[in-house]
Amino acid sequence: MTAYDVAIVGGGIAGGALATALARGGLGVLLLERQTEYRDRVLGEGMMPWGVAEARRAGVEDVLAGNPDGAVTLTHWLAYEIGSDPDAVMRNALTAGFGDRVPGIEGILDVRHPVACEAFAGAASLAGATVVRGATDVLATFGSAPTVSWSGAGARQASSCRLVVGADGKVSTIRRQASIGLREEGATSVAAGMLAGGLDGAPATMGYSLHETDRQMISFPQAGARARLYVCVALAERSRFTGEGGVGRFLAAWNSPSLPFGGAVAGGWQDGPCGTFPLSSAFVDDPVDEGLLLIGDAAGWIDPLIGQGLAMAMRDTRSIAEVLLEESDWDPAAFASYADERRQRLAILALNARVQQHLDVDFSPSFSPLRLEVAEKTYEDELFQSLLGTQTRGPEYADPRVLEATERARLSAMIGAVV
Repeated sequence: MTAYDVAIVGGGIAGGALATALARGGLGVLLLERQTEYRDRVLGEGMMPWGVAEARRAGVEDVLAGNPDGAVTLTHWLAYEIGSDPDAVMRNALTAGFGDRVPGIEGILDVRHPVACEAFAGAASLAGATVVRGATDVLATFGSAPTVSWSGAGARQASSCRLVVGADGKVSTIRRQASIGLREEGATSVAAGMLAGGLDGAPATMGYSLHETDRQMISFPQAGARARLYVCVALAERSRFTGEGGVGRFLAAWNSPSLPFGGAVAGGWQDGPCGTFPLSSAFVDDPVDEGLLLIGDAAGWIDPLIGQGLAMAMRDTRSIAEVLLEESDWDPAAFASYADERRQRLAILALNARVQQHLDVDFSPSFSPLRLEVAEKTYEDELFQSLLGTQTRGPEYADPRVLEATERARLSAMIGAVV
């Protein structure tokens, strides 16, 4: 049985980034990935500036930023509303670029999910990690002498290790095998997402969004005149972009007179699956046990509406790599700070997401006419401005008082929804 320092189950962005950081640091790493070829997962491609800073600190930013298959940095954001003046939107965007949010970081780093996964798997292998594709039926034991076993290449294989890391996503088999519970919030809205090509007439280095009375559209441009497009709608409309003609309805939703280049986006073509998913957060009380760590979505996630998944993965990578590369004792106490910080991080960002849910995707007739007025009032409040700023600047940017019961009650009263 081959022995490794760390066995990582799940070769997505979180698992691949950690494998790269640890292998570059000289540890023996086994990375197990179910897919033989990475597929489009519909979401998870825009890394917020604070996440780029974390990737840089973890020593893995180069894997994404220097990727030959194309990475785009979104330097500004164009926020359109019904009837807004396009020139005014552009002026506002240019005076509020991402470059002043996190020191040294130019903007949102956007790389296609399969490309990013492939890049990390390749970088990990190049650094000395053993990367196994097509690993199925993974079983792990934890405690003082962890092991992993899997099926692949027509045989059952097994390895021992000092630590098992579960990085296998929202439906994590490692989390289930460790009997670690997951608490998921109920969704009140959904998002449909699709990679579109042929968008030469749309912005290439600026993100853009548009609020309509019944939907919110969000775009993260990518290399090659592509963009990851999202359309958020109420839960009752979760079937709006599914079934026969769903892709056509999805693209047509972008053809709005309030979006100057809406026709160009609507005239694009499908370059990946069109999928619909709930907008909600989920929580794990403790991502640490003897011989086990959970990272990435396996350890809980934030409502995708605010785009924190990749930044969360980079913070997890940096935090865990620092302990594993600097400490010789890997008992659970060594990771207590990771667990505590992650719980606090989830609490702040999940509160941010609940507020943003109401401000962005509450399409009820009673709230829609008031949305801009309520949003402006919220953004002008110094305390809650710090909360909403965490999306790009990171959870530490929030004034910790936002989690106090009295302030949450004040916020709920301000926006007209319980958070």
